[in-house]
Order: sequence, then C-alpha cells, then structure tokens
Amino acid sequence: MDFFRLIGVFGRQEKITLQTLARYGNFEHFRDEVIEEQLKARYLKDLLFLLDELGLQCVDKARGERLVELVEIVIRRNVHVHNRGIVDERYLERNEQGTPRFSIYHLSLGIIAEIDAPYWEHANLLCRNCVENLASWVESIGFTAPPTP
Repeated sequence: MDFFRLIGVFGRQEKITLQTLARYGNFEHFRDEVIEEQLKARYLKDLLFLLDELGLQCVDKARGERLVELVEIVIRRNVHVHNRGIVDERYLERNEQGTPRFSIYHLSLGIIAEIDAPYWEHANLLCRNCVENLASWVESIGFTAPPTP
C-alpha cells in the first residue's frame, strides 16, 4: 500500500531502465518482483535496522528492550546454523574502533553461544513482540491482505 515510499528506502541506490520496466507488463507484476528482489537481497538484521529507520518499534523501549537484543538473536541463530554454535568473527562483527557491535553478552571468539532456557524465553518474547508490532504497523499504513482463493 505504501510501495513508493518504502521502495525509496529499500532501493536507494537501485536504477531501472525503461526497457526493463517494459518487460513487466503491469504495475502489480513489477511491484511484486521488486519487493521479492529487495527482500531476498537483505539479511534479517539489515531489515530490522531498515524497519527501525522507518519508525517501526521492533522492541518495547519503554520496558528497556533494545533493537540490538533482537539483532543479537539473529546473529546467534546464524552462528548456530552456520558454525555449530561457535562464536566466530561474523558474530563479533566489529565497528570502526574494533569493538563488537552486537555481542551484548560479551561472548569471546571460539566459545559456544549457549541458548539456555532464560535466553530462549527472552528471545521468544522479543520475536513475538516484533512480529506483533510489525503486523500493527502494516495495518496502520492501510494494508489489507488480498482475499484467499
């Protein structure tokens, strides 16, 4: 419903020729293809930052939650899927000063990023709240799902 504003955020550097545009045949096909390409080209953590930039509150800041906590869940998931749970340099993604950007639990290179019951419960709470906030945000901009066939 807010395609043109959102695509300006998602596709800032993208260029499209009129020849490419012509191959779509109609706006709906073009829109769906652009959305698919933009979402597939991004990591979840980058999407979280984009949504935050758009004003979506992915976490409840009033309760002291921080976006970095949600990002840490995503990168911890990645370290488990891609590195058997062992903290690697990708998990410890560093800023310009060499400080890990998202390692809020101060995990060290080579140790196991454990997922214990309290971590699991907190991760579930943050993820549930994020999905609920995203759904509310989408409804607030006037999106209605197409009827199911």
